[in-house]
Amino acid sequence: RTEEYIRQIALHDALTGLPNRALLDDRVSVAIEQQRRNNTGFALAMMDIDRFKHINDSMGHHIGDRLLKEFAERVKACLRPADTLARMGGDEFVLLLPDSDASGAEHVIERIRTALTPTINVGTQEVHITSSIGVSVFPHDGLNLHELLRCADVAMYWVKEHGRNGHKVFSREIDSGGADRLSLER
Repeated sequence: RTEEYIRQIALHDALTGLPNRALLDDRVSVAIEQQRRNNTGFALAMMDIDRFKHINDSMGHHIGDRLLKEFAERVKACLRPADTLARMGGDEFVLLLPDSDASGAEHVIERIRTALTPTINVGTQEVHITSSIGVSVFPHDGLNLHELLRCADVAMYWVKEHGRNGHKVFSREIDSGGADRLSLER
């Protein structure tokens, strides 16, 4: 039991019980190996809760924690057994969709957006949450977890800059502004 407990806390998020970055890394490695053997791709989606910091700061961390748990439960209910939802930290989550492409990811995202529509009762009031989601596809957008996360992150921030509550599949066109912004900051 002790070994099982240690493994659980080492590979899972304490608040939501979801896989953490270490377990996600392992599952992406497995997906990459399966792709090489079976020539099937997979999609990776970076998602966060829109305006979570505002909700957390104005209503309290205990409400933020309840929202995170409810968000995780609603998203998990939309997934297949082979899919992985991992919590990266804060309100940032990553979704691994094996044997999927951009079209398959968009289908899952629509189910997620529908599942997030009902308000969440947080005691004295109800809160409506939405999510900004960026998608990258292996091997088209990257050959490892780092590259895929970067591309999904770029797509997610594109959604945030264009009104939130949506999704975007990564493309090279939306990435060009990142190098320009970095150059301008320097």
